Amino acid sequence: MLRNYVLILAALSLTALAGCKHGSTEPTTPEPEPTEEPAPVADDEDGVHFEGSRLVIPRHIQFANNSDVILEESNSLLNSITALLRRAPSVQVLHVTGHTDARGSEADNQSLSERRAAAVVAALRERGLTLEITSEGRGESELLCTETTPECDERNRRVEFVIEVRASE
Repeated sequence: MLRNYVLILAALSLTALAGCKHGSTEPTTPEPEPTEEPAPVADDEDGVHFEGSRLVIPRHIQFANNSDVILEESNSLLNSITALLRRAPSVQVLHVTGHTDARGSEADNQSLSERRAAAVVAALRERGLTLEITSEGRGESELLCTETTPECDERNRRVEFVIEVRASE
């Protein structure tokens, strides 16, 4: 009689196994760990690229003299900055900082650097960039050189970009 029970249980087990579809159960393997996102490649046309937390541009954004009006010759550079940032979903915040040379009053230079940084932010927004962007001006407070030459003045008049990336989870 015990043998009959064993045979019945074995038959029921085989029937149950035959009715199951292979692989229909929930997967038990854990989700793969997110991998660190590779750094976006530089824009081929303009050489815009990331170096650590900095977005580096190969030439200056050009403004009209003593103005926050961006010159047309900087459009391709602004387009390249926008394109690179769009290809970098890990970038969470972009900080735009304007600098001036030491010619003119300190107050005027501070105001000009703030307006130029804001103009760059507006230009990036016009191109559809939606990430968080901050702007600030540092006027003549962070000069790269102090000689009174046109070359030195040109180096000091600049816009710098710093990025914050999303922490990997």
